[in-house]
Amino acid sequence: MCSSEEISKYANNLENGMNIYRSLKRLFCIEIPFELYKNHGVKHLALKYSKDSEYSEIAINLINKIQKMENDSVVFRKPYVIPHAGYLTRRRPTALQNPNSKPKVPKVSTPKPVELPIETVIPVKKSSDSVEVLKLKNLEESDYDRVRPTLVTLSAKQLKSFMDRNPGIEKIGDGLFRRHCQIDCPENIPKKLLTETWRTLHDVHINWKLYVEAKKLEDKLIDDIEKFEKFKKSFS
Repeated sequence: MCSSEEISKYANNLENGMNIYRSLKRLFCIEIPFELYKNHGVKHLALKYSKDSEYSEIAINLINKIQKMENDSVVFRKPYVIPHAGYLTRRRPTALQNPNSKPKVPKVSTPKPVELPIETVIPVKKSSDSVEVLKLKNLEESDYDRVRPTLVTLSAKQLKSFMDRNPGIEKIGDGLFRRHCQIDCPENIPKKLLTETWRTLHDVHINWKLYVEAKKLEDKLIDDIEKFEKFKKSFS
């Protein structure tokens, strides 16, 4: 079993870009409880290096291992204990009552509606509607500073709703997340993934990158098939 100090050492190596492959492989091979993986943000560190061709294989293996442990921890949680059937049907003995007495029916009082003064009702600001995809095109420049105050106020639910209405944002998710990391929290990598909003952005970016890579492979296969068909026809 690996100690917490050793895990912290490997996690710090990944944060600082030192001994990357050795640290990823060590974290994959040694026996570590899921809670220690979670506490040191190992999964998010592995996600960072999964996009690098040099470390992608070992990083993805580590991610899959942690994901399986996470799924197992959910499956093996203590289940809800259903009370025994006798407990549900058992009645407590009640005091003897006068058979001629009528049962008391409690009065149900109808609550009066409460009227709030108009000035106390604060309208909800629709921050998710105030950002347009076209305004997020040049995120490597000063535009990020202009849209950042709105983006950092969005909850993950608002962000997902905004993305659903604007599919084009997936294409620039890379720029959004990278600029957020550079400007808002450039020092400590785990802090970049603390908020649900930015984890959502990061996941969207990864999914988009995987889609683009799969699309490129599909196009290449189609192109190779067409070339092969032309090659066969040239000999017929």
